[in-house]
Amino acid sequence: MEEHVDVPFGVWTKIEGNRSKLDGKQLFLLESWDCDRNSNEIIKTLRRRIPEFLRLNKYL
Repeated sequence: MEEHVDVPFGVWTKIEGNRSKLDGKQLFLLESWDCDRNSNEIIKTLRRRIPEFLRLNKYL
């Protein structure tokens, strides 16, 4: 993406809203990583993030 998204913490309208600079795949990942406070759901969500973390680590 090569672009910094400069928004205050918690202002998701610029990240996930109509003004988002993210592409469809990135928006899908954000949506799929949503979880509640249930510890099992949090662990499942963290596991779903591993492939993207590894991809970014390799890229950087």
